[in-house]
Amino acid sequence: AEWLELRKVDYTLARVNGDTYSTSSHDHEVVQRLTRVADADGIDIIALTNTQSQREKIDAPDPRGIVLVLQYRPAVDRVWVGVPAGLVDAGETATRAAERELQEEAGVAGKIQEISPVFFHNASMTTDNARFAVLFVDGHAGAESGQPADAAELIEAIEVPMVALSRVLRIFGERGFAIDSKILALAYGYDLARA
Repeated sequence: AEWLELRKVDYTLARVNGDTYSTSSHDHEVVQRLTRVADADGIDIIALTNTQSQREKIDAPDPRGIVLVLQYRPAVDRVWVGVPAGLVDAGETATRAAERELQEEAGVAGKIQEISPVFFHNASMTTDNARFAVLFVDGHAGAESGQPADAAELIEAIEVPMVALSRVLRIFGERGFAIDSKILALAYGYDLARA
């Protein structure tokens, strides 16, 4: 494969129980990304909107919206709902990758607010990792932006009010869409913080 490789990792665990020390050998199958060119393979973008039209759409104390993308994913054979994201190119910073991917996938520009530490998507199965970038966007994602998303990837960008995010994700899930775990965790965290 060009991007991923399945490999077997051998490792030893050491255990201390009182005065007793023991080790045990194990192996584990791991999917390793072959394209890492920086400390993080990719960038996941939390693009927040705060436009007048967004305020008019909802009657809520929080006028912010979030940009989501819908894209067919062959691995799960479904349309996936998540945040704009992509790989960091050679020689590219996380900031530049976030700006580029947001423009390619949602057709909008954003102002970087924060770049997260490196996190791992599924450390029990893969070496794949990324950073979050939080950006503030002026304007609308997707078709309303005047700058269409990258047609080669068949991505649809939508804007969802933050106060409705978990409800919208629940509806997508009920309709058979694949929901990204990171956006679902963000929705639950947002709801818990407001409770």
